[in-house]
Amino acid sequence: MHKEENVMSITINDRTFPTFDDYLGEISETERQEILFSASVIGEMVKAHQERGLSQQDLADLCGMKQPAIARIETLKSTPKTNTLINILAPLGLTLKIMPTEEETSAGKDTQVLS
Repeated sequence: MHKEENVMSITINDRTFPTFDDYLGEISETERQEILFSASVIGEMVKAHQERGLSQQDLADLCGMKQPAIARIETLKSTPKTNTLINILAPLGLTLKIMPTEEETSAGKDTQVLS
């Protein structure tokens, strides 16, 4: 008996890609970094509210938003403004922090000051 494989693909802007990585390979480095950053921040937000046992509705109530807005952000269908993101993160005990990239950190370790 032939077993059918469950194949998942992603469609973005009317184009279908076999995997999300295939999509990332087709876009500019700037777009790629923006998407990965958003996914990372939103992933931490989701993790934090789930670890606290909060539903999307609970989180929405805590930050003065509507649940559908939280859902759109969590599914990356909407990109929140910085102040909105801070308002969502605050009740979770989180904030945003600007840090050097790994490349900058590594470069800084190898840099010598000459006198």
